[in-house]
Amino acid sequence: MTACHHRDEAGPQADPQADPQAGPQARPALSLDAEALFVVGLLRAWTMARRSRGAAEATPDWRHIIALASLPTVACQEFGGFMAIVMHAMRRPLDIRCCPCPQVGRDEEAMLRIIGALQRGDRLGAMDDLADWLSPDGVVPALRLAERLAAILQANEICLAEGAVPPPPRPAAMQPGVRH
Repeated sequence: MTACHHRDEAGPQADPQADPQAGPQARPALSLDAEALFVVGLLRAWTMARRSRGAAEATPDWRHIIALASLPTVACQEFGGFMAIVMHAMRRPLDIRCCPCPQVGRDEEAMLRIIGALQRGDRLGAMDDLADWLSPDGVVPALRLAERLAAILQANEICLAEGAVPPPPRPAAMQPGVRH
């Protein structure tokens, strides 16, 4: 996982568009709806537990967050298993921010797309983002766990609305008006 490089104080880095790690799709974390903010918060808490000792001690345990949301204990197993596969099979460092970061990282956006796609029954859409993260042997096992997690979230009314999840950035060659 990458380190978060935002600044807490006002300045050039406080603007999501000025953050070099954020990329062109960065948006304020507080612009997310409650369901998306829950998923991003859970992802950040899980990640912070694997960073520096001080960061882990200052962050709520991700399992406690699941319990506070009154999700069944199997949600911990599915999310923990999913993230274990991600850690084992990831092809690159993921852009998952620290808990107080005011911006949404590009891989946090991808996680929202994965869960949202699976809640809509779009396995191929979820596989696209997983294939960006994971080596080929990790995609299908991660997909199975993500499907079960998405179903648990949806059954507990944590649904990611289609409009809440921006589409992935298009390659420059596919942008309207770009000629070769």
